Amino acid sequence: MKTLIQATLSLVKKNPTRDPALAPAAKQNSQHILVPAIGLTYQLNDDIVLLAGVQKGYSPAAPSNASAEEEESINYETGLRLNSGNLSAEAIYFLSDYSNMHGNCTIAQGCDEDFVGDQYNAGETEVSGLELTLSYQAQTNGYQLPVTLSYTYTEFQNAHKSAVWGEVEVGDSIPYIADNQLSLSAGVIKDHLSVNFQGRYTDEMKTQAGSTDEMIASHTVQIGYTINF
Repeated sequence: MKTLIQATLSLVKKNPTRDPALAPAAKQNSQHILVPAIGLTYQLNDDIVLLAGVQKGYSPAAPSNASAEEEESINYETGLRLNSGNLSAEAIYFLSDYSNMHGNCTIAQGCDEDFVGDQYNAGETEVSGLELTLSYQAQTNGYQLPVTLSYTYTEFQNAHKSAVWGEVEVGDSIPYIADNQLSLSAGVIKDHLSVNFQGRYTDEMKTQAGSTDEMIASHTVQIGYTINF
């Protein structure tokens, strides 16, 4: 049995500038943000590793954010990883506790044209979810056949009143983020040649938190492929 503790500290320096020759007004500012993180892993047996971690999240306010409020959060995760022969799997539960959460005004949200592209502040909220990944790599006649299936589920974790989303209850959908997302990739690898196919399914998305019938019927499937020599 092995236990591994990792801690990181990131210093993010922001110093955006605008060239007066390219813009009607010049603006300059500087930010120094300390972004700490700590992770813990525990080797339960030869195949299974338990993990947990905490990290600070930060995103600066966009120029279109009227109140210039940053997005800040504390992010927690816990789960396990399995590696056994050609099979690997991962199950991660995550919780993000936002002191302020950003959103963007879009045409799809019904925003007034004068405000499209503006960034708004949704305030305090908690978002939780589950990420599941299953991978298997078969081998036959010198060919490797990797297959990976991933699933993500997200929802609001706390009841609160948002100036943007109104009354939010535990378990409500996050506006414009699908509750369920599924992706599948499969490939063939032989020597220096690899061919990979990817498909993605995105569930319908609500335009408002709560039990609204306003939906974006986005049962979409995206398919792509890559070839590497």
